[in-house]
Amino acid sequence: MKQEFRRILSAFGFLTIFPLGNRGVTLEDLGKSTAYFPLVGLALGLILWGADTLLGEILPYPARNALILTLLLLLSGGMHVDGLIDTFDGIGVHSSRERRLEVMSDSRVGSYGVLGVVILFILEYAFLSSLDDDLRMKALVLSPTLSRAAMVYAMASFPPAKGEGMGAAFKREVTARRAAFAFIFSLIVAAALGWRGILCMAGVMAFTLGLSFFLRRKLGGLTGDNYGAINELSQMIALLIMTI
Repeated sequence: MKQEFRRILSAFGFLTIFPLGNRGVTLEDLGKSTAYFPLVGLALGLILWGADTLLGEILPYPARNALILTLLLLLSGGMHVDGLIDTFDGIGVHSSRERRLEVMSDSRVGSYGVLGVVILFILEYAFLSSLDDDLRMKALVLSPTLSRAAMVYAMASFPPAKGEGMGAAFKREVTARRAAFAFIFSLIVAAALGWRGILCMAGVMAFTLGLSFFLRRKLGGLTGDNYGAINELSQMIALLIMTI
C-alpha cells in the first residue's frame, strides 16, 4: 500500500507542477505510476470545475474560458503542449522516419508546432463556449481524466519509436494490469456523469487508437512527445464530443 501511494505521488509530481514524490524518481518509477494518470486528470478536472464555479460569480463565459484553459496549462506545466509542438513539427516534415524523429528531438519550435497549438486552443475555447453550465461541469471534469487515460491506452497498445528514452521506458512498465486499472477508473468517472460521459469515453478511445496508428505509421512507434500530443488532442476531442 505504501508503495502504491508513492506511485500516486509520482504521477502527480510528473503530470502537474505540484512537487509531490519527485525526489529520486526514475523513468522506471514513472512508468509504474501510469495506472494513476486518470486519477491525476480527475483531480485537475475538479480544480478546473471549482475555479470555473468561483469565476462564474464575477466573469462572463469568454473570460472564464480563457482563464480556465490558462489554468490547466499552468497546472500541467505545459509539458503536454511541448510534446504536441514537437509532434506537429516532426509530422510536418516530408522526409524519412529518422529525420522526423530528429526534428522532434530539436529544442527549437517550428511553424507547424506553433500553428498546431494555436488551432488547438481556439478549438477548445470554442467548444467550451458552446456548453451550458451542466455540460460545462461534466466536460471540465471528464476531459482531463480521459486525456490522461488516453496516454496509458497508447502506451499499452503501441510500440515505442526508439529503443531508449521516455517512450521506451513507459512502454516497458505499462503492464496489462496497470492499463486495465486506468481504463476501469476512467470508465467509473465517465459512467458517474451519465450516458454522455460513456459516449465521450468511447469517442476518446476511438480517436486515441486512430491517432496512435497514424503516428506509428509516420514514426515507426510512439515517443514521449507523442504521448503529450495524444493527451492534448484527446482532451480537445472530449470537449468536442460534449458539445454534440
